[in-house]
Amino acid sequence: MTRISSFAFLFVLLSTAALAQGSGSTGSLSTARAERPFAVTRIVLGKVAAIRVNDKLIVIEDSKGKKYEIKTDGKTKFRADDKTEFSGKKNLALDDFQVGQEVKIVFREMDKTAMAVQLRAAKS
Repeated sequence: MTRISSFAFLFVLLSTAALAQGSGSTGSLSTARAERPFAVTRIVLGKVAAIRVNDKLIVIEDSKGKKYEIKTDGKTKFRADDKTEFSGKKNLALDDFQVGQEVKIVFREMDKTAMAVQLRAAKS
């Protein structure tokens, strides 16, 4: 093959592969959006600065001192890394967490609501 035809072949092959990947959703588009609307998420790592259980709110301070007030709801998943005091514990809740603990939170940008709160193991 000539250099130009090799390039054209590679271009077509990569273009086809990119189109075949799609979004990974199943079902009709309107059904998928109704069940799981698109949401921009962010991740913050830091220490718990405050917990307001009655307000379902957790305040995180990152390594640069920026604070994030993040809401929780009935869909928020609470987890713990191995080698933490909650390792292996099921059904964690907001009131299990304490000020000063290292956490990782995945939250929706639009409404600042946590999708997952994870207690992180202390680095040794």
